[in-house]
Amino acid sequence: MTRLARRHRVLYVEPTRARKSRRPWRWGRLRRESDALWRLEPTVLPGLRWSGLVRRLNETLVRRRIRAVMRQLGFTDAVTVVGTPFASGIAGSLGERLVVYDCNDDWASIPNLPSDYLRRQEERLTRKADLVFATSRRLCKRLELLNARTRFLPSGVDVEHFAPKPTATEVPDKLRDLPSPLIGSIGSVNATKDDLDLVEAIAERRPGWSFAFVGPVMGDVDLTRYPALRRRARFVGAQPYEALPSYVQAMDVCLLAYKRNAFTASANPTKVFEYLSAGKPVVATPLEDLEELVPHVVLAKDAEGFVAAIERALERRGDEAEQQARIERSRGRSWDAIVDALEADIEHQLMENGYVSDRAVHRVVQPAALH
Repeated sequence: MTRLARRHRVLYVEPTRARKSRRPWRWGRLRRESDALWRLEPTVLPGLRWSGLVRRLNETLVRRRIRAVMRQLGFTDAVTVVGTPFASGIAGSLGERLVVYDCNDDWASIPNLPSDYLRRQEERLTRKADLVFATSRRLCKRLELLNARTRFLPSGVDVEHFAPKPTATEVPDKLRDLPSPLIGSIGSVNATKDDLDLVEAIAERRPGWSFAFVGPVMGDVDLTRYPALRRRARFVGAQPYEALPSYVQAMDVCLLAYKRNAFTASANPTKVFEYLSAGKPVVATPLEDLEELVPHVVLAKDAEGFVAAIERALERRGDEAEQQARIERSRGRSWDAIVDALEADIEHQLMENGYVSDRAVHRVVQPAALH
């Protein structure tokens, strides 16, 4: 959003949450983040979030609030970028010039969410959108069957943020006492995507290795099932974004150990490019969108394959040519490159729709996720 706000006025609408209020039509806090970026936090009525009556009432409340804020800020000729099927009922009802669906996940495959409902809402949103972006090729192939104006556009990475810096070599305190070599990852750990059974098997095979997980451990993960990791892994919890590069630099090899299921089949993890931006060797579960990153990313199917790939990476530690090649490979996924591509596709679609925009004042609105 901050990069879009360099050239556009942006209203970012946070996912909604229930809150009691005597005047629900005034729900939602509006904050100004910068000269051209505002953040709206709408709230909704509690209840079954996808039941017909409650959902329609909440859509009405959120739609009314967004429209009021748009009038307050003088937003006209807006482009609505929607990041979730939960907002399918709002998209296209704000007087916008263009509706864009930015699909980041296979929503219907996420556990504990109503898969049939989400599939229907996503189909509705995809068909009504003027333009669809998908962050993985598998998602792109599925959505382009519903809308021919579907484009592959992965998430970006802040390359310079993660790039090695000569003055930033200090190991974070939470990792300092771990013996080398250190195998690690960043991001939340949850039972849907992360294969801790696989990492446990790796740890059992190499008792001299240490492991670090930098990110929150979700409630569906039972760490008592992994005795080897409990002895030799450090789960440091969520850390500030500004601190993540120092944690990645402390790792000898970065790991992406994912389960193979319906959800991860459509994954294109941004963290892989954060590792590459740091120049680190990466060993990962074979995912479709990672195949093009070989040899910068080594793909392994089982514990034996991971152990062998990690050992090869450890042997080549300090190879500056390989480190630089990984960093250069990540530049094609920089946020600047991704935003440029997004803007170009939106501008092209606006012209196809018969509308010529002034890039200096074009507005972008991201409506709320109703969940």
